[in-house]
Amino acid sequence: MEMVENNYKEDQEYLDKSLEIIDKEIESQSKTCEKDIEYIRELSKYQWESRSEMDTVEMANNRYDVNHHAKMTNDELARLRKLLKTRENPFFGKIKIDFDGDKDVCYIGFTTIFNDNEVVINDWRSPIASLFYNSRLGNTSYKAPAGMISCNLEQRKQIKIKNDKIERIIDSDIHLDDELQEVLSKSSDGRMKNIVSTIQEEQNDVIRNLKDKKIIVQGCAGSGKTSVALHRLAYLLYNDNKSTSENMLIFSPSDAFSSYISNVLPELGENNAVQTTFSDFANAFINKFERIEKYTEFVSKYYDGINSDEKNKLNKFKFSKEYKEALDKYIKRISKSYRFKNDFSFKNLTIPQGYMNRLLALDENLPLQDKIDLVTDDVLKLYNKKDSINITTLRNKIAKELIKPAFDPRIAYNKFL
Repeated sequence: MEMVENNYKEDQEYLDKSLEIIDKEIESQSKTCEKDIEYIRELSKYQWESRSEMDTVEMANNRYDVNHHAKMTNDELARLRKLLKTRENPFFGKIKIDFDGDKDVCYIGFTTIFNDNEVVINDWRSPIASLFYNSRLGNTSYKAPAGMISCNLEQRKQIKIKNDKIERIIDSDIHLDDELQEVLSKSSDGRMKNIVSTIQEEQNDVIRNLKDKKIIVQGCAGSGKTSVALHRLAYLLYNDNKSTSENMLIFSPSDAFSSYISNVLPELGENNAVQTTFSDFANAFINKFERIEKYTEFVSKYYDGINSDEKNKLNKFKFSKEYKEALDKYIKRISKSYRFKNDFSFKNLTIPQGYMNRLLALDENLPLQDKIDLVTDDVLKLYNKKDSINITTLRNKIAKELIKPAFDPRIAYNKFL
């Protein structure tokens, strides 16, 4: 790794150019937001002043227009906030690439910045930016929408910007060491910071993994598990236009932890996702109990000596591996006991009971829900392509016919106990 002290001119000029483009975009976006807000104000004023002259349909249409433009304005304001955040630190990385003789330079930042149709700064989540995190110098490749792209990574620079000036440049074959990571990602206000400029190769593999739907990240305290999870969330939002922060949910161990991580997604240019603790979430849906005990209360009772020795022994057993294995075996036994008791009928097609049970027995070791999914897929193949089949309705009907009477987790758990 080599500190570069005398080669700031080229990158400072590019920074100046980028700031000029961002400033123009901020000015244009500000005018758009002001215009939209004024339009909503006038629309709302018209609705209020003309309410006595409008019929029900007109009132409904007017409310729809207000809500529709309010949503559009919120999106425009979010874009403005992202630009203002980007202006503080337009980019933190630079890579030079040779595509079979066709050379290119890419600057990596928190969001994509365009000048007309030219990309000035690449979003850290873009495919080409993966070269900044994963590859050593030399022949390499990265995954793009069109497939794998081979290239030669000639240079990687890590850039520190402060007050519109380049403060430090590191020209390195490998990624940041721990000492510089600490300098660049140090939190000054007691809240977690983003680690975009210091993401390591192993972290990047987890963040960009689109193949696996379920991922468990294990590591000791302070190893960056939470940072990786939040950056993965930002990456998923970037790659799926249908997803928004509003339909994401983050479970935190406590309200204090929720506050600690609340700054990360906004720093990455995304709106904050809904955050809650598991006990609060459970309280919102489980209404057969007076209240659900919070984990912090549970732990406090143990250390404060409130529980009896018998209660502590029982709790310790419930947290043991033996208890989990016994519960898993019990659930598996229940799953195997379910069989179709009658022929299955759906959309003018009747399937014999024996055939349905043979489908069910194809893989005895699968969890019950996975078995139901496989049976649904197999049954779906029996229908003609011209038949209009709602897969969710079919799956629910199969589950209902299989599990008679309806499954009650409390009864099943009490039987286990």
